[in-house]
Amino acid sequence: MSTNFFVSVEEKTRLFHAELVKAGVDYHQAGRVAKVLAQNQPEESLLPEEAQLSEEACRIWLQHRQRLTFIEQTLASFSAKPIAKLPESNCKNCAGFNQSLT
Repeated sequence: MSTNFFVSVEEKTRLFHAELVKAGVDYHQAGRVAKVLAQNQPEESLLPEEAQLSEEACRIWLQHRQRLTFIEQTLASFSAKPIAKLPESNCKNCAGFNQSLT
C-alpha cells in the first residue's frame, strides 16, 4: 500500500529544524540548514556557505543518530540477558546492597 502525502516546505522546514536541534545543532544554524534541506535543492546550486553549514549540521545529526542506535542496541543486549547477582562484599557499608537487588 503506497500512500503519498503532501508536506509543505514550511512543514518540512519545521520537521528538519526540530530534528537538527534535538541532535545538538545550534538553533540558528539548524534553522538555516532546515530551510535548505526543505527546499530539496541540488548540492551544486547551494552557496559554499550553505553547503558547509548543511554538511556540518548533517554530520552532527548522523553522529547523534549513530549514538542513539548504539545505545538502543546496547540496552537491547542487556535486557536479553539475566542480571547476575553481584558477589558478596566484606564491606560493612555494602552489606545490604546485594540483598536489595534480589
